[in-house]
Amino acid sequence: RGHALIRDPLLNKGAAFTATERRALGLEGLLPYRAVPIEVQRARIIENLDRMTEPLDRYVALAGLQDRNETLFYQLVTNHLEEMLPIIYTPTVGKICETYSHIYRRPRGIYVSTADRGHIKAVLENAQRDDVRIIVATDNEAILGIGDQGVGGMGIAVGKVALYTAGAGVHPSLGLPMDIDVGTDNDALLQDPLYLGVRHHLERNMRQNQDRRAAVIAETLVARRRVKHRRMPTIAPPRLVPSSLVTIRPVRPSPPMLARNRSG
Repeated sequence: RGHALIRDPLLNKGAAFTATERRALGLEGLLPYRAVPIEVQRARIIENLDRMTEPLDRYVALAGLQDRNETLFYQLVTNHLEEMLPIIYTPTVGKICETYSHIYRRPRGIYVSTADRGHIKAVLENAQRDDVRIIVATDNEAILGIGDQGVGGMGIAVGKVALYTAGAGVHPSLGLPMDIDVGTDNDALLQDPLYLGVRHHLERNMRQNQDRRAAVIAETLVARRRVKHRRMPTIAPPRLVPSSLVTIRPVRPSPPMLARNRSG
């Protein structure tokens, strides 16, 4: 309730909280007076997006919306999928991966790196998810047609989780983007002072590179099984799908958010 509620993107619906909800949830005074239906808020976002000319700017705006109000974000995307898809995924996501460390605003998902070897279980525990049904993982080495983008590959994982929610009705709380960072051979990234990933080259010896990556992946698989009080799906080494990996288990009917949002 209160500030904690409007800071939780999965629960926040912005000005759409009614007067009754505001009284019950301790929101009075924390929002402008008028309760605005989610459909009207959607029109405001579209108006703002229309003022922008660059896809990258539109992506940043939508990512900010997703970070603060997933109810409105998915209301917008599900009702305007044809227009939103090129922004939240291809072709814009390629540029997002290339510029990830420069447009980074807020973490989304879980990051596993070579520096985490030996305590990856603790890293996965930090995801604080009680129920995960879909993991979208990338090892960053073959992003779309643009190659090695280091930790920027997380943009692919985040985008695909959003697609499963918008296109298949999977509740956003059930999806987890995962970046497996084992270094990069992209010298431009390694020389960039803003780069957020592991700052070392991939092993030049392919066998050593595969061994190190396999060791991180293997520990991640074992850790996933040992995470307590969490439901985590089975995942497999990213080498099976070069750019990214998706493993899906059957899900229960989604919570009511998306069904509610499909009106209008």
